[in-house]
Amino acid sequence: MKNYSLRKIFSIAGQSLAIGLLSLSVGCKDEPARLTGDVLPDGEKIKGLVYDEHEIGTRNIKRESVRTSDATFGIIGKFDDPVFGSSEAAFLTDFSIGKRVAFSIKYIDGDDEQRDTVLYQFNNNNEFDFPNDTWEVDSLVLNLQYQFNNWYGEMKQAQTVNVYELESDLGSVGKEYFSDHDVDGMYNINPIASKAVYPNSEVPDSMRSVNWSNLYQYPDSLWNYPQYLWDNDKVKASKDSSWLDSDFNGNTTKTKTWSFKLRDDVRDRFFDMSENELKSTAAFKGVFSGVYVALDDIQNGGNGWLAKTNLLSSSSVASNLTLHLSRDYKYLNTDSVIRDTTAAYSYTFPINLENVRFNTYKHELETANIDTTDATPDRLYIQGMAGSYMRMQLPDEVINWVDSIGDPANADPSKELDYRLVSNIEFLMEIDTVSSNMDYYPAPSKLQIKWLDDKGKLEDPVYPIEINGNKISIPVFGRDVDGDGSLDGVGERVIRYSKEGRPEYVYRFIMRAEYFNYIMREEDGAALNEKQFFVGPESTTSNFQRVVLFGGANESRPLKMNIKYFLYRPR
Repeated sequence: MKNYSLRKIFSIAGQSLAIGLLSLSVGCKDEPARLTGDVLPDGEKIKGLVYDEHEIGTRNIKRESVRTSDATFGIIGKFDDPVFGSSEAAFLTDFSIGKRVAFSIKYIDGDDEQRDTVLYQFNNNNEFDFPNDTWEVDSLVLNLQYQFNNWYGEMKQAQTVNVYELESDLGSVGKEYFSDHDVDGMYNINPIASKAVYPNSEVPDSMRSVNWSNLYQYPDSLWNYPQYLWDNDKVKASKDSSWLDSDFNGNTTKTKTWSFKLRDDVRDRFFDMSENELKSTAAFKGVFSGVYVALDDIQNGGNGWLAKTNLLSSSSVASNLTLHLSRDYKYLNTDSVIRDTTAAYSYTFPINLENVRFNTYKHELETANIDTTDATPDRLYIQGMAGSYMRMQLPDEVINWVDSIGDPANADPSKELDYRLVSNIEFLMEIDTVSSNMDYYPAPSKLQIKWLDDKGKLEDPVYPIEINGNKISIPVFGRDVDGDGSLDGVGERVIRYSKEGRPEYVYRFIMRAEYFNYIMREEDGAALNEKQFFVGPESTTSNFQRVVLFGGANESRPLKMNIKYFLYRPR
């Protein structure tokens, strides 16, 4: 009876019941399982083992493009990385009509003061409705908002950013755009605004001069240290600095804004828009198609920087166009005497989900370090924004598991066979901390892994399987049976320690055991050795971090596929 139960359990290998039972039999997932004769029937054996001899083939590749449509962030700037090379980013977006155009006003009618609401009009100068009023437009401003830790590079480096007007609309929001989109001819080459900006543009002068020596040694590590500017002397900073809470408690970061005042002729065009153009976003785009925001130059040499501006109005930090205008009018004071005064108004044109927005990227890889022709590199270079990726391919020997993972329920009693049930497949990718220079260039906290679908596009690895007659799709990568790993299949950065106690930083990916057992048993391996996997930063279209890994050909730290499995020998 015991033999039948155990074999029955193994016959449904790959399902959660079997995995859960076997997990309970192992005290520590890194040690072999020890099952005594009191547990198993005579002649049956189970051992927990680890196979770590599958070395992975890797190489560096340059991604030509990534889809950047529906961008949440508009990335701008240029950064010259001494290891990876030069990266440059720009973005395009259009705008929407915001809230209903309505201004509440007071005006003098004879000897009385009246109230009214002006609708769908900025330029209300006429001699009939309000003859005592004079409406004037002050400015049209593009506000690009970002948060303190959403930039990367030299904080003291100014870069000149140009704003160009698009020649025609960008189409419907469903249109796909990619990072290598050719924008030539899409915009008027004469900028409608230009300004030299740098990320700490509103830090008080005293911080840049008197307290500059108190900065951290590597002040550009902004992804990890958003409060670096103040070090231990932050209380001495002027409270005019909007980076800090007014009471200096909690060190909460604040919104920053680069404001670009657009040319007067563009401003006047907005001021004179008609009622129809202010009621319909489609009609409004006929007046103003959108902007192309790109770098002009880097001032005073240096490596430059890249910054992420928040585009969508659904965010608490969002970019927009704002028209500022004023009205000179007459009013009755408390003594019922008519006086002259001025009221200021503003109107915001937001960027919504209905707007087309995408990024463009240019990379010039440092070929002295990143050789995409080398089939056996000992270093791997991973960079976001369609930069350098790692291509990974499993060895042919992995298909040998087809012959090892059998079905003990249908075992041939005349033969003594061993059956293997995989419980964990682990990929550990170690960071080269020296080459990465992690203090100055913080490494991504997560990496993601993709594979090519039938159309040649990079997609999340998902595989269709059949369980108990039901067809389902399961992620190839994700959390293992012990609860380790990321639920959504990304490679999280973790720390392990060498025998000498030295910290080592690795990215840990878990291939689901259910997937591996299934394809080896049911589909002869599904050509797993021919699959190509691609590793890059998480949120690659808006992530400009980078990291250097030890490659598969590295003699001391080769990239391996570690397989933890149970060996079962039935009686």
